[in-house]
Amino acid sequence: IKDLRKAWENDDVDGIILRIDSPGGSALASDEIWAAIQEIRQDKPVYASMSDVAASGGYYIAMACDTIIAEPSTITGSIGVIMAIPNLAGTMDKIGVGIDTISGGPSSTFLNTLMPFNEGDKAKLRQFGEMIYKDFVGKVAESRGMDYEETRALAKGRVWTGEDAMKAGLVDMEGGLEDAIAAMKTRIGADPDTKINFHRYPEKIDNLNAILKMFGIDTGDDDDAST
Repeated sequence: IKDLRKAWENDDVDGIILRIDSPGGSALASDEIWAAIQEIRQDKPVYASMSDVAASGGYYIAMACDTIIAEPSTITGSIGVIMAIPNLAGTMDKIGVGIDTISGGPSSTFLNTLMPFNEGDKAKLRQFGEMIYKDFVGKVAESRGMDYEETRALAKGRVWTGEDAMKAGLVDMEGGLEDAIAAMKTRIGADPDTKINFHRYPEKIDNLNAILKMFGIDTGDDDDAST
């Protein structure tokens, strides 16, 4: 988000290409990036260029963009939710450690990892997962111009190649980073043969500057421009 906002605030940047190579991760982080892209694209076009993998959270942030470009062999989709909560109750029993609590209500020990999960805890956890999943599917449906059930048939955690995702309507065009750049040049009104400057975020830094940054020493400009 920090780097996206830098590109947004840079008056020399006319369009943003978000290069994605991610199998996903935090639902909260994905949603925060999605919201930032939604804001930024009101002023500047934001294109998603999918690399080897752009699935689950990787697809979540891509769907916020104006246009999604995927390689034919990109692994994408995986519109679903995985929830994993560790529970150490069995381990505590094995080492002879007892757990006791004083609580003011039935939900006060919800997801306490040192106590066994009861059926109510498991049902509530599943409800949380369903809420995240339905929100994910709903956002995909809105961004791709589909109805909810049509989108749900493409979701359920299923993964697609970029080629199949294109046929399913989950991406807009096939191609690599160069194709994304060409498409962006057309979007911003630049002639295809015109050379343009690229600002990379985060910036590339050499080993010396990396060490200096570890000690909090500012090394200057954050942008790495090339032609």
